[in-house]
Amino acid sequence: MPDDSNVLMTVEETAAYLRLGPWTIRHWVCQKKIPYVRLGRSVRFRRKDMERFVTQNLHGKTDERNGSGATAVARPSATAN
Repeated sequence: MPDDSNVLMTVEETAAYLRLGPWTIRHWVCQKKIPYVRLGRSVRFRRKDMERFVTQNLHGKTDERNGSGATAVARPSATAN
């Protein structure tokens, strides 16, 4: 099975992967907010860089019980009135 983490994605593919608009990706490139590779006039993104970008921008407390990285949900106490 080939390792696709080094596959280069276009702006449109990256936008779809992150569920954002292509304009947002282009804007982040201009701001140097997101890691990218420039090939001539083209801009490409490695999937592993996008995964790292998402992980580094994760905010809030993560649910340590399942290790999913999902934000923990506060549950009401059974002893509350």
